[in-house]
Amino acid sequence: MKRVYFLCLFFSALFSVSLNAQVKNSFLRADTISVLPVFEKADFSNIVAGVDLDKDGKPEIYGVNGNMDDFPDEMIPSLVKFELQDGKWKQVWSTSLDLTAQNSWPAICVGDLDKDGRPEIIWGPTNYLSETNPNPIRIAVFEARGDTSEALGIDNFGNSLPNATWTITTDAQQQIRPIRWFVSDPDSDDQNELVYCDYSGTEGQSTVFGVISVDSIPNNGGGVEKWTMEVSAKSPGMSSIPVNATYDIAELNNVLYAIQGNGTVYPVKFENKAWKTLPAQTTVGNSKASWKSAQVVDIDNDGKKEIVFGSWKDGKVYLCRQEADTLVSTQIGDFTQFGITQLNGGASGDLDGDGKIDFAFGTRADKSKPVNAVCRLQYLGGAIDDPKSYSATIIDSLIHATSGQLDAMVITDVDNDKKMELVYTSGYGRGPIDLPRIPIVILKYDGTSFVKQEIGNIPETFNLEQNFPNPFNPSTTIKFGLPGEASVSLKIFNILGQEVATLINNEHMTAGTYNVGFNASSLSSGTYIYQLSYNNQTVNRKMLLMK
Repeated sequence: MKRVYFLCLFFSALFSVSLNAQVKNSFLRADTISVLPVFEKADFSNIVAGVDLDKDGKPEIYGVNGNMDDFPDEMIPSLVKFELQDGKWKQVWSTSLDLTAQNSWPAICVGDLDKDGRPEIIWGPTNYLSETNPNPIRIAVFEARGDTSEALGIDNFGNSLPNATWTITTDAQQQIRPIRWFVSDPDSDDQNELVYCDYSGTEGQSTVFGVISVDSIPNNGGGVEKWTMEVSAKSPGMSSIPVNATYDIAELNNVLYAIQGNGTVYPVKFENKAWKTLPAQTTVGNSKASWKSAQVVDIDNDGKKEIVFGSWKDGKVYLCRQEADTLVSTQIGDFTQFGITQLNGGASGDLDGDGKIDFAFGTRADKSKPVNAVCRLQYLGGAIDDPKSYSATIIDSLIHATSGQLDAMVITDVDNDKKMELVYTSGYGRGPIDLPRIPIVILKYDGTSFVKQEIGNIPETFNLEQNFPNPFNPSTTIKFGLPGEASVSLKIFNILGQEVATLINNEHMTAGTYNVGFNASSLSSGTYIYQLSYNNQTVNRKMLLMK
C-alpha cells in the first residue's frame, strides 16, 4: 500500500513539473526607453549605463546607433543621453558625428584616458569605407565639461563636437572595426590605454586587437592630442597572430586574451619592456568562442579573478582560470536545455542582492526558444568549477517576437535604489525593416512574483480567472489565457486606484495559459484589484488580502 502511495506521489509530482514550463521568475521589466526616430530603422547598437558623468546625482544611460539597412539617418553616427528625472527617463542631450556613413556594432565605454578627473564617453563608430569616406574617424571621445551642463564635448552652436578623435591608421581604405573596448593599463606604465578587439577579419587590414594611448584629451578640443598604437596584430613581433574576425577580448592579470571567431585564443603580454605573444590556445571553452560576453570577475571572493564567457556557438557558459599565462576552461552552465544554441553579449553583478554573483547573457532571435531570451547563470556557492554550484534560468524573453540580437547589456544600479538592475538592448535588428525596433530594457529583480506557462494549453478566448486562494495571506496565484500572441500587462491596484505592484509590464507573450504568482507580504490587509491588459482589452477582478 505504501508503495502505491509513493508511486502516486511520484507521478503527481512528475505531472506537475511537466504541466508548467517556467518562463520568468522574479524579474520585471521596470522600464523601457524607445528607439529614437533619428535612429530610423536601426536599434540602439550599444549602451553605457549606471553612470553620472555630470555629477548632478541623476543616473544616466547613453545609447548609440548602428547601421542595419543603409537608410540615411541610421548611416549617421548618433549618441544620445538619457537621464532619470522624477522617476522617468528623459532625453537630455544628443549629438552626431560629421560622417556620411557607418557600419554595425560600434564600441562604447566610459573611462578617463588622460586621468584629469573628467570622465569620457569613448565611442567607436564602425567604419563604412567608400571613395568619399576613405579613412573615417574610428575613435571619438566626448569628455564631461566639469560643470552642470548635460552636454559633453565641445559646444558648436548647439551641436557638440568630440574633444578628441582618431582614425587608428593613416592608410586609406582599411577595414578596422573595433567591436568591444575598455580602458585599462595592461603594460603597467601608470597610463590608461584603450584595449580593443577588431571584428573586420580583412587580411592585410584588420588589426585583430589593439592597445592605444593618448597624451591628453583637450578640454577645448583643437586636435592637439597625440595618439599612439602601442601594439596590435600588425606590430613587429605579432605575426604569429592570424587575421580573423575577433569578437571578444579580456584582460586577466595583465595578459590580454583575444578571442577569435573560430574559438582560438591569442594571449599577448607586456614583459621586459616589450610586447610578446604567448602560445595560441585552441581548446578554451571547447573552441566555441565568445561574442562580447567575457566577464573578468572574482566569483568566490578568494582574491583570484577568473574569466567567464557565454559561447556564441553552443549556448553554454565556460569558466576560465589562469595557470601561469594559460587559460584552463570548464563548462559551468548550459542553456541548450531551453532551446538556446547561441549566447551573445554578457554582464555580471549581484542581481538579487544575495551577496553572490550573477551572469547575464543575451541571445539571437533565430537561435533562441523562447525568442530573445535573456539568460541568467546564478552562482549558488560552492566550488566555482562545479556546474552544480550554478543555476541556469531565463529571466526575460520576447521583447520582440521575431527579430533581434541582445548583445548589449550592463548590470548596474541604474536608478539609485541601492539594487542592481540588468539593462539590455539589441546590438543588431536581424529582421525585416518594417518591424518595430527593440528598446533599451531595464530589468529589475522583483522577488514577489513568478510566471509559468502551462504546456499545450491554449484557450480559444481571452480569459482572466479569479485568483486562488482568495482570500489569501500573503501569496496567491492569478491565472489567465491568451488565444494568440499579445502585449500583456498585469498590475495590482489598491481600492483607491493607486498602483501597488506590476507583475507583467507590457511584455510580448505567446498564446497559452499562464499562472502568475504574487506575494503581498509588503501590503496591508484589504481589497485589491488586479488588472490584465491584453492588446486593446482590459479586465479587472478583485481579491482580498487578510493578514
